[in-house]
Amino acid sequence: MTSREQLRQLDRLAIAGRAAVATVGGFQGRLDAISAGASAIVAGEPSGPDVAEHARTITGQADLMAQELRGVLEFVFPGTRPAPAGGLGASVDEALALLQPLASASGVEVTRTGEAGPVPSRVAGPAIRQLVADLVLNAIEAMPGGGRVTVELGRRRVERAGGGERDWTTVAVQDEGVGIPPELRARIFEPFFTTRPAGQAPGLGLAVARALAEEHGGWIDVESEVARGSRFTVFLPAGVPA
Repeated sequence: MTSREQLRQLDRLAIAGRAAVATVGGFQGRLDAISAGASAIVAGEPSGPDVAEHARTITGQADLMAQELRGVLEFVFPGTRPAPAGGLGASVDEALALLQPLASASGVEVTRTGEAGPVPSRVAGPAIRQLVADLVLNAIEAMPGGGRVTVELGRRRVERAGGGERDWTTVAVQDEGVGIPPELRARIFEPFFTTRPAGQAPGLGLAVARALAEEHGGWIDVESEVARGSRFTVFLPAGVPA
């Protein structure tokens, strides 16, 4: 494994670790529902249709727990699982589902806006899921007092230096956080650079996100205002996978 791959694996572990703690922390309520339903059935309290309703509650809560744990494991060990059928939009949704328990525990509301159907992009899958997760986790951590994160999928026609004007698919992550001071903006994509307290992400997220965007033929634009929030916009090649 190369040093670059090791850094990305470390980044995935950091994200998954935060997500797993929040996910397991939310299991108590579901376990209580499972226990209550099972105890009622054992005690013979429900009858007729009520038994089936209790059983559906048990299986439904168990399925949700298994799905959330599976999401964490698949994020850490993406293996050869193909890109989701919904393309870029589905990859974004998987990243948001992974971090939803953490967002809720942090008092952060995450909203997905923009393109609703399949989003035309030549890239999707685990790499894009990690890229989006990095940006969303960064947004969550920028709002220690809670707030709102908006993830917007769209399309733009942009001219890049030396490349002419062309269509791009965009994923924008907007927060209401502390913002980035102008003197630090040149450093935010440096590996291990962070202004966050110890115990949070190890300062790899934005560096990994930019590297992943560039490897897939894109880039990340940043807009930020201190005490007002930041907006990270990922530009990725539009079109269908080659």
